Amino acid sequence: MVVLFVAALGGGIFFIVKLRNNAYAWDSVVIEDWLAFTNAEKDTYQMLYTCCGYTPTNGSTIYTGVPMFEAAYRTANACADAAFVANAAGCYDAGNAYYHLFSVVSGAVFAGILLFILTGIGAADQAKLRAGDVGYQVVNEGHLPQ
Repeated sequence: MVVLFVAALGGGIFFIVKLRNNAYAWDSVVIEDWLAFTNAEKDTYQMLYTCCGYTPTNGSTIYTGVPMFEAAYRTANACADAAFVANAAGCYDAGNAYYHLFSVVSGAVFAGILLFILTGIGAADQAKLRAGDVGYQVVNEGHLPQ
């Protein structure tokens, strides 16, 4: 059980550190980086983060062509619709919000898993301590008022 706890702790720390590194990398993306992305990369980010372009007010950064990411499941590019773009967030802001939310949720999940494992360790320890109490019984010998 302790090995499971250590493995879960190590895996959780590794995952969250990797996630935070990805968040810092996304946070350092500037408009020149966005413009250097291929159309497939732009379409992928726009689909994953439900956003349009680096900023929706800068129309030159929005990929409005045919879907490239998961093209078999998408019939149209949502960012080609002006009404969608008017209400969409920019991918820079949407990506930062995605990483923040994913960090909080995954941190809470790992904390819950570790708490569950620690509870199991504590219960196993208590069961081991009580193993010697198996033959002990309290018998009412009539000394208590009824």
